[in-house]
Amino acid sequence: MKISIIVPVYNTKKEYLKKCVDSLLNQTMKEIEVILIDDGSTNQAGKICDEYAGVDNRVKVLHQKNQGVAVARNNGLDIAEGEWITFVDADDWCENTMCEEILRKAVENSSEILIFTNYSVQSEKTVKKNQFFDKDIKKFDEKMKEEAELKTMLRTHPSFSFQPPINMMGGTWCKLINRNFLEKSGVKFEPELLRSQDIIFYLNLFEKADDISYYNRQLYYYRYDENSVSRRYRKDAYKIFLKVLNKQYKFILENHKPEIFYEVFTKGVMNTIGICMNTDFVHEKNNESFRNKTIRIRKMIRQEPICTVLKNPISNGLLWTQVLQKKLLKWNWVEIYIILWKINERIKK
Repeated sequence: MKISIIVPVYNTKKEYLKKCVDSLLNQTMKEIEVILIDDGSTNQAGKICDEYAGVDNRVKVLHQKNQGVAVARNNGLDIAEGEWITFVDADDWCENTMCEEILRKAVENSSEILIFTNYSVQSEKTVKKNQFFDKDIKKFDEKMKEEAELKTMLRTHPSFSFQPPINMMGGTWCKLINRNFLEKSGVKFEPELLRSQDIIFYLNLFEKADDISYYNRQLYYYRYDENSVSRRYRKDAYKIFLKVLNKQYKFILENHKPEIFYEVFTKGVMNTIGICMNTDFVHEKNNESFRNKTIRIRKMIRQEPICTVLKNPISNGLLWTQVLQKKLLKWNWVEIYIILWKINERIKK
């Protein structure tokens, strides 16, 4: 078995799941296994997984109670038998030459990790090319490895040699990983993280790798979901993100990363505050009083590492609006911050 393809499945739409699995079983490379982890689906997704296993012996299905995507991927890794590992999301799909091409490139480059790239599907008629660098890279030097880690934390920053146009590099997909290297690294997905587990996974994995390469070829179709959790109302969303931010900050400190990591992290924190504003504090479904919103925002900005970021003078790479927001929150002018945020959102619309 050459490649194990791990696919977490949770209540995926029937037509999406079928398109995904069909694209994998129709790969030109046949020495693959498709591991479908049904994470306690309550629709027909689990049954569809079993149907595929019944007609193709390359499909393995594992049913588990709903424990989240991190546990699902770890359980998939536990039963994987391939020499190489790649991850696919259940609502995405792949070119039928993907496995053949990425394995050939990884072997040619003696890679521990091969990064490739994707198309972004915003609707069936809107498919855009994405890339992470502008050309193939046979082996990352330390500077390029550092940029790969930074791009795992943030999509774009003025310091990057190439700005990915659409997707950030921290997604679980578009990587081929040597299984022996992965097992020796000891890196796993962290179940306590409800969001952005892939960012922490790849930060730690890239740090341990000596041989990372990049294949500038779009072989994966990433589908945007209109009902994504990044748009859904969730009260106190910041509590979920704090865990991820603390993991990133710990990574930077423990690995003695240079100043650019603090700049990228600062911009990431400001982006996260923005997400929390849109998914909680000013979301259309949030009916709480203005006063209560200010109380909760003040509580958020007192939490670490947000508090430290707001106090530090770093502003390189921030938009002018983020520089202003950072100052307002540092000065605790939350009421003005909320009013200006709402005005800015109306201008955007």
